[in-house]
Order: sequence, then C-alpha cells, then structure tokens
Amino acid sequence: MHASLFADSPARQIQATRRYRRYRKEFVEDFSGPPAPAGAVLSFLSVLDAGTRAEDLAVCLAALRAQSDAAWEWLIGLPDDGGDIPAELAREPRVRVLPGAGTAPLTFNALLAAAKGETIALLDPTGRPTRDAVAMIRAAFATHADCMLAYTDEEMLDEGGAPRDGVFKPAF
Repeated sequence: MHASLFADSPARQIQATRRYRRYRKEFVEDFSGPPAPAGAVLSFLSVLDAGTRAEDLAVCLAALRAQSDAAWEWLIGLPDDGGDIPAELAREPRVRVLPGAGTAPLTFNALLAAAKGETIALLDPTGRPTRDAVAMIRAAFATHADCMLAYTDEEMLDEGGAPRDGVFKPAF
C-alpha cells in the first residue's frame, strides 16, 4: 500500500486531531487578561463580499465578545450591493459598519482611515479568534515597540466547530 493512503486515512486524522486538542488544551487560550504592559486598542478590519453569511458574522462577534481583553474594535466594510448584517452587530458599540467604497481595496482603505486603534489586524469574517487573541496581539506590540508587523497561527475547525488542527507559521 502507498504511504499516503495511511497518512490521509480517517484513523490517522482522528489521531492527529486528538494530538492537536491535547496541545491546544495546554498552550492555547492561556492569557486570562492583557499582560502588562498592553498596547493601544486593537482595530480589526473586515471587508465583506456578497458571499459573507450573517451567521458567520454572528459567530465571529461572539468570539470577539468572549475576549479576555476587551480593548478592541471591529470595522466592517459592506460590499457595494449592501448585505445582511445581524442586528446584534448594530447593538455592539465596538462594531462599526461602513458602506462599500467601490472596490475591496478602496473599502479597506476607508476602514483603515476610520480605525481608532494604532494596531490593525485583518479579520476574516468567518474567523473565530481564540479568547486570548486580543491580549496576545496587544502584548506583542507593547513588548516589542519596534515591531511593525506580526502574524498569527490559524486553527482549523471540524464540521461541528471544534478545533481539529493548527496551522503554525515559523518564527523568524
């Protein structure tokens, strides 16, 4: 049998998922609050497209509301044809929804100009930031004042929304 058949088998995927969940339990979401010193407010920017679902926005908002560090804002740029925005987004004072500006880059520039925070993070509207994401990002920029760019790892979820795997970027 070819080795790739075993590597991609359901049993192997179950084993990898269990290993990742053990790792996650020990090392992910371990900031209970903003580590001192914490930097400025973190501004998340999302440019929506016509395919963005209201349910995904609601789940992303729930993940932001669950943050251990509440110093964030979320600016959302609508597609030019409008879009469905959950009513709870309008009720969240840290969320601002702006109209589209013609193209995704122009909409992004408008969001960037409207951001209150000194630290900007792109946020996939289908994303679910871990509960310590804001604390970790703010701490990284506060601790390393010369830092101009940071990137984060990603987490893959199964069909039920449970963590399945991690995509880890290298440290340079």
